[in-house]
Amino acid sequence: MVVRFGARVESVTDTGPAIEARTSSGRERAQYLVAADGARSTVRTSLGLSLRRSVYPTHALRIFTRSPLDELLPGLAPVTYIRDPVQSCSLLRLPDHWRIVLRLVRGEPVPQRVAGLQLSDLNVIGVHRYNLAVGVLGAFHHGRVLFAGDAAHVTSTAGGLNMNAGLHDVVDLGRTLAGVLAGSASSAALARWARRRHAVLIDHVVPASEARVVGVQDGEAARLPAAVAALRAIAADDEATRAYLAKASMLDTNPCE
Repeated sequence: MVVRFGARVESVTDTGPAIEARTSSGRERAQYLVAADGARSTVRTSLGLSLRRSVYPTHALRIFTRSPLDELLPGLAPVTYIRDPVQSCSLLRLPDHWRIVLRLVRGEPVPQRVAGLQLSDLNVIGVHRYNLAVGVLGAFHHGRVLFAGDAAHVTSTAGGLNMNAGLHDVVDLGRTLAGVLAGSASSAALARWARRRHAVLIDHVVPASEARVVGVQDGEAARLPAAVAALRAIAADDEATRAYLAKASMLDTNPCE
C-alpha cells in the first residue's frame, strides 16, 4: 500500500474493472475508491453526482478566542450548549483556545455580547462564518466508488452528529471492504453497506439533528421551555442519561450486519 499525503484529487473515472484517479501527484488505479473528501467533494462532482441540500435560514458564526472562558464563567464545562430565545450558542474548549459557535440570520451583525461576555473584552484570534444545510446523497455506492462522511451527507452541526455519522460510515465500510478484498464477502456486501448507512442517516441522524436545534430557529422559541425541561428530566435520571448519551453517540444504530 502507498499513502500519498497532500495529493489533491482532480478527477476520477470508473472504467468498470477499476477506478482511476488523476491527482496532483499523478495517476492512481485501484479496485475501489472511498470518497471521503468533504461537502465539496471533487469525486462526487467528477462523477456528475449532486447532493441536494436544503439551506437553513441561519448560518453559523465561529469565534475563536484564547481567553480562559472557564475562568470568566465559573463552572463552565468543556462542551457547553446555551439555549436562549434571544441568542443560543455553544462553547467548546480545545487544547489552546476556546471556540464559540452561534447561529445568525443572514445579514445579521455579530452580536456584542455572547453568553454574558463582552466580545470586545476577549482575546479573539479569529472569526469564521459558514452556511448550514441538510442533505443526503441519493446512494452511497456508485460503481467502484463509495461515499462516506460529508461527501455523502450534511446536516445541522448541532451535537456533531454528522461528524459522528461519518466515523460510523468508515468503521462499517472498513470492515465490509476488508471482507470483500479478502474474498470472505461478495461485492454485494458493499451495496448492503450503502443501503444500511443511507437508512441510518435518513431514519436517525437527520431527525436527531433537527430535534437538537429546537428553539434556536426563527419562530421556534415557544418550543424551547419544553425541550429544556425534557433535558433536565433526563439529566436527573442516571439510566436515562446513559441511554441519551448512547443515542447521541449513535451507539443505538448497529454499524455492522
